[in-house]
Amino acid sequence: MEKIQQEIKEYDEFVKNEIEEDEDIYDELDEEFDCSEIDFHVKKQYYSNSDCNFINFKSFKVYFYFEINKDCNFIFPIESDKFNIEKQYIYELLKNIVKLINNKNIIINHNNIKYNISLKDCEDNNDDFYIENYELKPCKKKTFAPKFDLPSYDSYSLLENLEKERISFVSKNPLNIMLIQKYEEENKSENENFQNICNEKYGNIFFNDKKIINNNKEILLNKCIIS
Repeated sequence: MEKIQQEIKEYDEFVKNEIEEDEDIYDELDEEFDCSEIDFHVKKQYYSNSDCNFINFKSFKVYFYFEINKDCNFIFPIESDKFNIEKQYIYELLKNIVKLINNKNIIINHNNIKYNISLKDCEDNNDDFYIENYELKPCKKKTFAPKFDLPSYDSYSLLENLEKERISFVSKNPLNIMLIQKYEEENKSENENFQNICNEKYGNIFFNDKKIINNNKEILLNKCIIS
């Protein structure tokens, strides 16, 4: 009996020593890590009960997908800005992707003609506009094409729900995507002649590669709408 009691006492002392050693390790970790710079996953492991005010920022790789006349498709990877995924929403990512695409000067070659890609945007940044016109869908692992047979991600959902997802960016309406023909240097003189013809026909006008304006009327030039 005395032997058993002695073994129990020794075991209790062993457990106590182990717990004290673990506490020493965590104290060292507290001194070593700076809460302002620590990686989220490390923080989550060692600072679950800490008062550190940590914000989880993340950028997303989104695959912009569109078709031309249903016989040709294009996919472009887009890296988003960083978001606070615990407080920001999918519709904010939609807005960001639209603006990034328009700023990237994406060029495609279709039927031996070069085009710039432009997306319909909203000047007042109305959230409803992006929700109504664009969506994020699950993406195929091998082709990066959207899974059209699956529902889109909820635009009002927090971005943390996309953290581990492969994402495709799609326009709900093909008319939101414009192909603006890109002119090479050798066509410059031809463009200038075309402008002179327009001036003679329409009078004083504003002219560029996208449109001419006369008497408050806008005439689209060199613009192809995807249908």
